[in-house]
Amino acid sequence: MRYKAHIVSSVCAAIGGIIMTCQQTAAMCNAGEGNDMDCIAAVILGGLGLAGGKGKVTGTLIGVLIICVLFNGMTMLNVQVYWQKVLKGVVLLLAVFIDSLRSGLLKKA
Repeated sequence: MRYKAHIVSSVCAAIGGIIMTCQQTAAMCNAGEGNDMDCIAAVILGGLGLAGGKGKVTGTLIGVLIICVLFNGMTMLNVQVYWQKVLKGVVLLLAVFIDSLRSGLLKKA
């Protein structure tokens, strides 16, 4: 069953790469650079615990929606890219802090 998940993930990544190449009309080796932190932040904001556990697709979609609205809004307000990255880090740290509070890791320390 696990290999099926890898196959589906690989096919989705290939389709995403083809779509990105078509949009940019060129294959660039650093086209998706920095998107990994957006994905991690969206999943953590969606409620998946860092220590493992179960997550829901709806929570991840809510996390993606929060990240997209936040950064599209900052782009429309002409916020510099540096400050967008700073805010992305702050949001990620806040999500990790809330996750650690929720899982009780700070109470044990």
